[in-house]
Amino acid sequence: GVLLMRLRPPLLLLAGGTLAAAVIAAPGVASAAPAAAKGPTVKVLNRTVIAPYHLAHSNSSVYVADGGTSTVSKLTSKGLVAVAHGPQGGEVAGVAINGKGTLAYTASDFAANLHVLTIKPKNGKTRTVDLGAFEQTHNPDKWIRYGIDNPTQCQRDALDAVGFPVSYRGVADSHPYAVSALPNDAWVVADAGGNDLLKVDKNGRISVISVLP
Repeated sequence: GVLLMRLRPPLLLLAGGTLAAAVIAAPGVASAAPAAAKGPTVKVLNRTVIAPYHLAHSNSSVYVADGGTSTVSKLTSKGLVAVAHGPQGGEVAGVAINGKGTLAYTASDFAANLHVLTIKPKNGKTRTVDLGAFEQTHNPDKWIRYGIDNPTQCQRDALDAVGFPVSYRGVADSHPYAVSALPNDAWVVADAGGNDLLKVDKNGRISVISVLP
């Protein structure tokens, strides 16, 4: 894995859903063709990451969730320094930090069917929220039907051969993959297994924001 940072991006204007350069000219006066935009300057910050799934930043600090090593690390002048560890043999996928410096990250241990959000305040006790247990109890997408509409016999045969149903309703399955800070010390978690967005409030209570189609 390689961690990159883009420096000095070209100035662009978003207009009408299209990325365009803005050219201003007085009526009746021909304008010169705009100069070609220069590409960004790229600086390699680290080459030791294996699977950097997500980044988070606070002021000048950058944090990396490395799914390959199941760690959350802080980028320093001496390289990556681990600040939190997920289950070995599992993964850390999502990482975020709020304005108070509280760090949050998602972790999964697939062998143990453990899927959690860990909230680590700058000063205070670390809290672990069991997202997998919420999914097993509530299964918010149990009414959603997935699969192929009007499948052909060829499609049926192909899926039968690998033991996969041609259509099914949402099963209890959790894989928290991303997290972002919300106001009032709350967090939103994207659960790729549950196919939903979950809110975790400051007391660790979980609620459903949205079930995706």
